[in-house]
Amino acid sequence: MILFGAPFLDSHEETLMLSALLTLLTVFPLVAHAGVESAMQLLFGVKHFSRNTIIEMLVNNALLTVCGAWLGAVVIPLDWNTPWQKWPIPCYLGAIGGHLISNVLTILKISLMSAADKYPILNFIVSVLNKFNLSK
Repeated sequence: MILFGAPFLDSHEETLMLSALLTLLTVFPLVAHAGVESAMQLLFGVKHFSRNTIIEMLVNNALLTVCGAWLGAVVIPLDWNTPWQKWPIPCYLGAIGGHLISNVLTILKISLMSAADKYPILNFIVSVLNKFNLSK
């Protein structure tokens, strides 16, 4: 949590709440779907998924949620006078934003994949999205 801008000796409750939010958005859905051992292997890159859209979505959710929280921490040192820039509010917003972006990209990809059967021109866009895979 120190990488997200957490105070070292203060704000224990806020740090615990951010940890709980990140766990609920990243680890818990993957553990519920794939099991503990497979989830840890997927998160640490030991095991790769093979064209499983749900596992791909969950791993991308985890990656973009953590990246969003980390990018949210960038605004913390800019100005301490505004209430939305105090620890851990930017990290909350970044984590939820990263999770939302990941879900929107997954829905877009699935919609394009299903529409590619009807409109063959969309196969090019689907192939580009398959090459741009965050979790490989």
